[in-house]
Amino acid sequence: MKMQRQLYELLAILAILFAIVLIALPRFTSSSKKVVAEQATLILRQIVLQEEAYQRENGRYIGVSGGKIRNILSAGESDSLLFVTIPPDSPYAYAWTQVTDSIYRVTATGNIDSDPDLDVWSVDQTGVIVHLRVD
Repeated sequence: MKMQRQLYELLAILAILFAIVLIALPRFTSSSKKVVAEQATLILRQIVLQEEAYQRENGRYIGVSGGKIRNILSAGESDSLLFVTIPPDSPYAYAWTQVTDSIYRVTATGNIDSDPDLDVWSVDQTGVIVHLRVD
């Protein structure tokens, strides 16, 4: 009888712990997505600052190289003109999708949770960062 009561108590405790995990799990995954997305926006802000500084000194944006779009930066890569290094574990790739002497657009595209949907951020010479597609 006493053993049966202890078994019920143990099952009740396990049920409570399971409920707590079910409540906390979505908040945890949401928080980790926010951290990864914040990393993307921080790198985009750094790109904006470097592009503007380069444009003031050279009269053109860094992405212009012989009239062609110059670079795509992926995890672990860096750009010596931008002073930007993409962290090795970053799910985002940064691409200059539109560049002239007076305008540019950089997109950060990544899969932050291993599903088919991509997370996409964009910034241009105005410095406004826009979340184009939420993963």
